[in-house]
Amino acid sequence: MITVPQQQLVGALKATGSSDPDVLFAAKEATMKVQRQLKLVATGFMLFGAVLTITLLGAPVGLPLLIGAYWLRRKVARNLADADATYGSYVAHARSAASTADSRLAG
Repeated sequence: MITVPQQQLVGALKATGSSDPDVLFAAKEATMKVQRQLKLVATGFMLFGAVLTITLLGAPVGLPLLIGAYWLRRKVARNLADADATYGSYVAHARSAASTADSRLAG
């Protein structure tokens, strides 16, 4: 749930059966929707952990919550960056494959 493997994203992009960047982008966004929500939840937990840490009585709970939420947010942000890189390389590969197929048909 926390990590979306590259193969899963590539599978979702291939499942569209299209090389249109807009269709592929929509498939990437649908696949990564949970990740974006998880990043927002982690940010909320970071804020809540920070508020608990400020109150000295809540510090034993707030500090681990703050650290865990920070770790989760970093992991999700890295996963989103990897997904963007995977999407970019897949679109470039799809465009080059489409242009190669077009040149074969023309020639």
